[in-house]
Amino acid sequence: MTAYHMGMVGLGVMGGNLARNLASHGFSVAGYDLLEDKRRAFELHASEGPIATFADIESFAAALEKPRRVILLVPSSVVDQAITSLLPYMDRGDLLIDLGNSFFGDTERRSIEL
Repeated sequence: MTAYHMGMVGLGVMGGNLARNLASHGFSVAGYDLLEDKRRAFELHASEGPIATFADIESFAAALEKPRRVILLVPSSVVDQAITSLLPYMDRGDLLIDLGNSFFGDTERRSIEL
């Protein structure tokens, strides 16, 4: 099994394009999205490099090399849900990067909690 360099949670316009950009620059990328249509659309345009999508968060996290590097590009209203779903599969030293447009107070709270 391939151990992917980066993980992208959220394969919409921004997440999908950033993941494809990373892949085109030599990084292997594992993608995860709750919506099957987002995963399919991402796979259809995944010719830029080593990319795979996962339908469940546990398989997604297991596919990442350690320490894990996970980028979140989901709506700010679901960032806490995304983090909660990832936490059981993350280890000390893994990196979680929220690139959405969360309110800075939420970002500070999450930073302290994590």
